[in-house]
Amino acid sequence: MDVFCELPDLPDDHDPQGLLDKFAGILTDEYGKRVSKNDRSVKVDFPDFDMHVDVVPARIADDAWEIPDRDGGWEKTHPVKFGELTTSRNLDHDGNYVRAVKLLRQTRRALLGDAKPGGLFVEVAAYQAFDDIPVASSEESPGSMAEYYTVALEKMVPLIRDHADGTGPLMNPALPSQELHVRATQGELDSLADEWEKAAADARAALKTDDEQEAGRLFQRLLGSNTDGDDVFTVPAASASAAAALSQGHRKLPSGESPTFA
Repeated sequence: MDVFCELPDLPDDHDPQGLLDKFAGILTDEYGKRVSKNDRSVKVDFPDFDMHVDVVPARIADDAWEIPDRDGGWEKTHPVKFGELTTSRNLDHDGNYVRAVKLLRQTRRALLGDAKPGGLFVEVAAYQAFDDIPVASSEESPGSMAEYYTVALEKMVPLIRDHADGTGPLMNPALPSQELHVRATQGELDSLADEWEKAAADARAALKTDDEQEAGRLFQRLLGSNTDGDDVFTVPAASASAAAALSQGHRKLPSGESPTFA
């Protein structure tokens, strides 16, 4: 989880690494050895909940924000605007956009584990892909959550492949002139593109088949398991109805809510 710390009155000449040192000192007083300073944030571990928090200081930059970058300077960003764009897109799709993004982030976790790029890359690619998915009020809109998920996977394939090949940069929706940079090797980018192509094909096969259990097995593989080791998607029994059960992606968060499946 990222905690975005807005500092609107921070002087322009303030050194970002010095600021991170101050954050690290304050947090260490509270959390002790669970705190570590990174290049652009301060990390606080919460091992009892199998999670960590990245505390990110931010200063005003015209109509956006800046956060420390890995080279010791400042980098422009605008997560607040991205949140507003997400809310708007979700309304356009009757809530199915956020549900689809959660499924897609879970798919990346199931297929790639801790390998990079992470969930933000997938979310940005999903936002771009939804440019080509008809809104809920359209007759061409996907008719179910399974179809939304499948179509999103398919629309993301060329975006991810082009990014891996270096022919199509992935742009930040909140700052359209800014290319999204990720800390991933060429091999990791190629692996994500390969896995996403397979995932899109499997999801389409699951959507088309009349065999409910085969469809369930395909979706189960794509969605993997949660932090308790339980399958996120349960394959229906032979006599069950077409609706399969979903379990929470992360049950141990302090809030009691899951960021993956509500």
